Amino acid sequence: MSTSQPELGHTAFSRGILEVEVDILRSDIISVNLALLTRLKESWILLFSIVLTAFVYADAINPPNFLVTIIMAVLIIIVLGVLAFCGLFTMLCVTAFLASSHQNGVLGIHRFILLAEGLQEITEVNVSFHKWIGIRDIISSPRYCVIRISPFLYYVIPRRSFCSKEDYEVFLYEAKTLMNSAKLDGKTSKFEGR
Repeated sequence: MSTSQPELGHTAFSRGILEVEVDILRSDIISVNLALLTRLKESWILLFSIVLTAFVYADAINPPNFLVTIIMAVLIIIVLGVLAFCGLFTMLCVTAFLASSHQNGVLGIHRFILLAEGLQEITEVNVSFHKWIGIRDIISSPRYCVIRISPFLYYVIPRRSFCSKEDYEVFLYEAKTLMNSAKLDGKTSKFEGR
């Protein structure tokens, strides 16, 4: 096993460490943001708020009967839902194109290192470290692994960055195992009063 730096797109096992280098593109940021819209609790809260607002408004304008109230509410939900989706989509695209750059470390080469203590990310402009217990969850899709730190802060690791499907699966498995183990240990420590 080599201790040298892995080439771009290669995973490496060295000193018990699993790491991968990835090249993050604007298209990765947009794709993941769109995919996460339906998975985030905050998106469902927004949808529920739209539904509630539609029913309150439809009822407040005193339609002649309950069926008309339902029809009006559904039409309001559709209109507000489309407007909310267009607004979110526009915001995501603007953010991806204007706020994401190589200079601020969002785009370009990232090295992700799985350590027993946590996840380390290294770019040209920053080095960050997150303990496993502080990671919210790890989501996998056919194209990406997403490591969520908070509802709107996450790391994108494209599947294309791995030499094989097996390398991707090993990385994903190890990351989830380390995270789940840390969370279990954290719950045990709190329970035992440590």
